[in-house]
Amino acid sequence: MENKLLAKNKKVNCAFSLLLLGLLLLRLPFLILLEYHKISIPADIGTYIYYDGTYLFTALLILLKRNSLSDYHFSFCALILFMIAPVAGLIGEYSEINCVQTGTVQPDLWLRIAISVCLFITLLILHPKIPKRRFKESALWFLIAVAVGICAGVMTGKILSLQSDARISIHPSIALTASAFFVQLGNAASSEEPLFRGLLWGFLKKLHWHDWWILLFQAALFWLGHIYYLGVFNYSFWIVVPFSALILGFVAWRSKSIGTSMVVHGLINSLGDVVAHFTW
Repeated sequence: MENKLLAKNKKVNCAFSLLLLGLLLLRLPFLILLEYHKISIPADIGTYIYYDGTYLFTALLILLKRNSLSDYHFSFCALILFMIAPVAGLIGEYSEINCVQTGTVQPDLWLRIAISVCLFITLLILHPKIPKRRFKESALWFLIAVAVGICAGVMTGKILSLQSDARISIHPSIALTASAFFVQLGNAASSEEPLFRGLLWGFLKKLHWHDWWILLFQAALFWLGHIYYLGVFNYSFWIVVPFSALILGFVAWRSKSIGTSMVVHGLINSLGDVVAHFTW
């Protein structure tokens, strides 16, 4: 019986390692080569492959580790946020089009919504052991995430404005800012936070890495993942990306949840863009 259990755990860990490697390959060589136009497929198709593949692999990893998700910074709130992220992205894109009267909706968001629904139904059937936090603790970390995200977003927006004089002649509104946040939550936050601040962090922790070393390593890897900014958006590459990676990693670590870092990530990207590129 014990041998069967060990064999099962070995298979699960092997599958986990392969899927995690797949996530890293999608984010680093694949997306980087796509940005440098070294892959002979249309850019939009490549982007769909990255986002949809990342979401699918992450969903499979969640199922594999459904009874130990807290080891990978997946709290109950983080799991819910991950599953509603594609819907938020879809709502955000439609709202953003209404605000600026331009743009298109990514059709692949519907695929991610379908994956999310399948994940939700499967988790309901399997009844995973997901520890829930007290409401006060969750609410406090949500407020901290919002405060950190707003401050970091405005700060990075000011820095980003130094690398481009381009401005959109529309005054930002609450609706536009909220739309931008939902778009970022459904794309960058839901693809990068589960990988860098969640699954990778938990994997290295089980290899007995210290949290401070993991913080620095994930930040360096996240920085490397944005190498295509170098020489094009230098303020982004040298300041905004490494600063954001450290902030996001620290928030996820101290809160023990990528739910908070997803909120911070969405706010940094959305507010940074609004502050840098819209007329005030």
